Amino acid sequence: MGLNTADELLDLGNLPFHIGVSNTPSNGDLPDVLPFEVGIDSDIGYIVQVPNLTVQQYLERVYRRGSIIGTPMTEQGFGRQYADDFLSYIFRTLPATTVKGLRVLEIGCGSGYLIHHLKQLGADVLGVEPGEQGQIGAEKYGIEIVRSMFSSDRVLPAGRFDVIIHYGVMEHVTDPPHFLEMQLRCLSQRGLIVFAVPDCSDYIQKGDVSMFVHEHWSYFSPFSLKTLVEYVGLRFLHWEKSGFGGFLYVIAGTHGESTCMESAVDEVQLFGSRMKKGIEHATDFFETAAHAERSVGIFCAARIFNLLYLIQPRKLPRFFDDESRIRGRYYPPFNVSVEPRALLLNKPVNELVIMSRSFGSELKAEFLKEKVLKATRIKLPDDILCNSGP
Repeated sequence: MGLNTADELLDLGNLPFHIGVSNTPSNGDLPDVLPFEVGIDSDIGYIVQVPNLTVQQYLERVYRRGSIIGTPMTEQGFGRQYADDFLSYIFRTLPATTVKGLRVLEIGCGSGYLIHHLKQLGADVLGVEPGEQGQIGAEKYGIEIVRSMFSSDRVLPAGRFDVIIHYGVMEHVTDPPHFLEMQLRCLSQRGLIVFAVPDCSDYIQKGDVSMFVHEHWSYFSPFSLKTLVEYVGLRFLHWEKSGFGGFLYVIAGTHGESTCMESAVDEVQLFGSRMKKGIEHATDFFETAAHAERSVGIFCAARIFNLLYLIQPRKLPRFFDDESRIRGRYYPPFNVSVEPRALLLNKPVNELVIMSRSFGSELKAEFLKEKVLKATRIKLPDDILCNSGP
C-alpha cells in the first residue's frame, strides 16, 4: 500500500500509543497518544491505519529499542505455546520434504527461538531482527541474526531461500504488497513463504475498535490475505486459523493452485458504521454502570484502552491479567495498574468484562465456577459492543 492509496473511513483523533506496559502511567520520552485514522486500502480492499509520518518516526525508534507488544516466543509459558503451534503448522503443511538442508530466512525473528528449532533439524537458517533481542538470541542459540530492518539491501540475496517465515510481522509494515514482493525476489524457484498475522475477521465483522494499535498498519481477514498474496503474483496455497491464540496461518508460493474462497468485501465496507455503533453501546455500558454505582473490571485489559480513551468514562475500571510480567504495571496513559486474578477473587467487581476474543469463552467458564464471583455479571466483548447497559 502506498502512502496515497488508503481511502479514509474514520478519523479517531488520538489513541493511546501502546508500546507495551510501563512502570508508570506514561511512555516516558515517547508520546502517550498519537493520531489514528482508519481507512480502506483502495487497491486490495483491507482495513488499514492511514499512514502518518509522525507515527512512523516514533515507531522506528520503538523497533530499534526492541520494544515488544504481545507475547514474544520464548522457552516457557504462553510464548512457548505460540511457537509450538506455529511450528506444528509448518511441519504439517510444508511439502513432503525434510527440513534438513532447507535454506530458511525468518523476518522479525526476535530472539531467534523459532529458527533455532529449525536449525536443530538441519536447516540452514538466517534471522533478521532490528531489536537488541536478536543479538542476544544469536549468541544464545548460535545462529546468524542480522540486526536490520528487512528492507536493507544487504539482507536480500536474490533467489537464496527455500522458505521465508514471519510471525506477527506483516501487520507492522506500511506497504504489505512491497513487503511480499521483496520476499518473492529472495525465494528459490519453488520457494514458499509461511507467515502468521492476527486474525481480525471477528473484529471487522463486529466493528470492534479494540483491534487497533499504532504498531499495526493493516488488519487482515482470510479473504483480504488471499487478495493481497495474489495481487503480488504469488499463489495462496493454504490457510487456517491458529490452534493457539488469534492468528491466521498462511502458505504462499510461486507454484501450485490457489485456495478458493468467498468474498468478504461487504464486511470491510460496513466496518465504519458498525464501529460507531459499538462505541455508542460501550459508552452506554460504562455510563449505566457509573450511574448505578456498579464497579467494573476488565480482564485482558490491553484490549480495552482504545474504547476507554474514546469514551472517557467517569470512573476507570480495574484492570486484571494472568500474565505475571505485566502485574503492577500500567497501560499509558491510564493511571490504573494491572492486578492479578487473586485480587479479583479477593475483592470482586459487579461487572467483569473479558476483552479477549481468543480466550474469552474459556476464561468466562473458569470464572463462572468461582463461588466468590457468584454476584458478578461476566461479559464478553460483544456483550458491551452490541448491547446497551450492564
